[in-house]
Amino acid sequence: MEERNFRKAIFEKKDAWISKENTSSKNKFKVGHNRFSTMTNDEIKNMLGKKESFSNTGAETIVYDETSVRSTAVVDWRTSGAVNEIQDQGYCGSCWAFSAIAAVESAHFIKSTSPTK
Repeated sequence: MEERNFRKAIFEKKDAWISKENTSSKNKFKVGHNRFSTMTNDEIKNMLGKKESFSNTGAETIVYDETSVRSTAVVDWRTSGAVNEIQDQGYCGSCWAFSAIAAVESAHFIKSTSPTK
């Protein structure tokens, strides 16, 4: 019963956060419950796999000029088929590979279905 009450308290806290986010007029997205809804932050971090530390001490900062690539047209690539559904790889540590493949698939889709090809 102690564990149940502990998990219920976590769920209720996250449920309140979800309600707040979903009613905010600032957000253009909706959030919901998933398998992490009763987990602590430490438990969730343990599910995310190994993370390498990265330090860019002494690295040069590069600033890109985005003016030539910005467009006033709004495209929702999710509805056009260019973006895959969200996938859960669990604790395999290969999320980088799945995201790289998805990015290449999306770029290929956009390039091959573009009216200006």
